Amino acid sequence: MYKALIVTSLIVFPLLGYSDGVDEGEGIVGKEKVDKIVDSCLRYDRIDDPGDVVACLQKEYSLSDAILNKQYHKMVSGLNFLLRTEPGERSERRMKTLRQSQRQWVSFRDKECEFLRAAEYHGPSGEINFYVCLVDQTYERANKLSEYINCYGRFRLVCPLAAG
Repeated sequence: MYKALIVTSLIVFPLLGYSDGVDEGEGIVGKEKVDKIVDSCLRYDRIDDPGDVVACLQKEYSLSDAILNKQYHKMVSGLNFLLRTEPGERSERRMKTLRQSQRQWVSFRDKECEFLRAAEYHGPSGEINFYVCLVDQTYERANKLSEYINCYGRFRLVCPLAAG
């Protein structure tokens, strides 16, 4: 029985992972690319109109949030698969813990970015800091969930979505 579950998880879980141009060991959007995304919003020709900078960062945040939501739903889907094939307390605990950790991470991210917003007293710099933080943190979390889903990086030996 357990051999069948392991074989099934080796076949199914890679199919659940993000495969649009992401090779093993790479995240959804690497740190260098996130820096380029943010830098493109902070270009010199936009700096005269901080509203343009904020609008650009808001758009990038929306994109990063959509990517994060996609990764989160892949994790939930993988855990739902485990619940169907391996019902029991361990699988239910993993699902509950994932939901709790995601909620706590969102709370942390929002507070962290609010801290950076509050660091700027005058002008639109606080909004810029806030959205730079949201973009950076959200892509970082999407990358972490991708590691869990695809079992690479630090999680290549002990995959959080593995059966057993």
